[in-house]
Amino acid sequence: MCNSANRPAMVGARRSDEAKVAANERPPPRSRRGLADPVMKDAKPTSPDARVLRQQAERKLREQSPLAEQPSSEIDARALVHELQVHQIELEMQNEELRRAGARAQEALDKYTDLFDFAPLGYFQLTQDGAVREANLAGAALRESEARYRTLFNTIDAGFCIIEMIFDAQGKPVDYRILEVNAAFEKQTGLQDAQGKSMRELVPAHEAHWFEIYGKIALTGEAKHFVNEARQLNRWYDVYAYRVGAPESRQVAILFNDISKHKGAELEIQRRVEELRAANEELVRFNRVTVGRELRIIELKQQVNDLRAQLGQPPRYATDFDEQARPAQ
Repeated sequence: MCNSANRPAMVGARRSDEAKVAANERPPPRSRRGLADPVMKDAKPTSPDARVLRQQAERKLREQSPLAEQPSSEIDARALVHELQVHQIELEMQNEELRRAGARAQEALDKYTDLFDFAPLGYFQLTQDGAVREANLAGAALRESEARYRTLFNTIDAGFCIIEMIFDAQGKPVDYRILEVNAAFEKQTGLQDAQGKSMRELVPAHEAHWFEIYGKIALTGEAKHFVNEARQLNRWYDVYAYRVGAPESRQVAILFNDISKHKGAELEIQRRVEELRAANEELVRFNRVTVGRELRIIELKQQVNDLRAQLGQPPRYATDFDEQARPAQ
């Protein structure tokens, strides 16, 4: 027979053994932030944060449940409940801390998003192959504007190119390199595969006045609209040129139209006008000679009539201009 005084100890020991067997039969729970198994009373947290969290949870549990302060020398159901309650409070405290951290992170993200989206400059996030993965509002507007520019760039009938001026050691413009062309460039110039090449490479005898005009625009930044002939290309061009980029880049954008047909017609009109002017001058000279001759004939006729009058004879010729061709009867 067992002494009744030892019965609680035996019961507690049996419960302790059952708890140990149950703990060995199920897989150990995953610990979080260094927390100990809630079933093991003697397992204490090792990290400082976990110990502080444990102490706070113990204190909060004592405030919520006065029974938690009662001493117990046995690992019984009450101790297991105590551990679970402490662990629950720890989890609640961790969850609250995570919630606050999440709120702070969301606030920081909102600030970053505002700064990123509403920045006056365009920002882009690119992939390794250079594709745009993300852009802010200004960047999106830039991409939209660039898309419209590209569409216009490649669909207009006029030729367009961006060139980089080349100067010699004395600062004289002697050539330019074609950096970018649109689809109409080849049709407007007749030059094939021009992008990346210099004009002297494409047309060695290209007139120097083109380099001088574009060189001045690159240096001064003053845009210019003009009409000029490219004799080596056998074409006339209506050109609008302006500087692009930083002054030190010495780049010029050129929008141009081949007006050779129009210019040819204009030159033909000028030639015809000159021919008509010359013919008119010849006609005036002829009229002067003819009128002078007619006047001389009239004068001679008048002299004949005067002589006949002196002889008492009627006039031989009519002196009225309407009857010049009819002799007097």
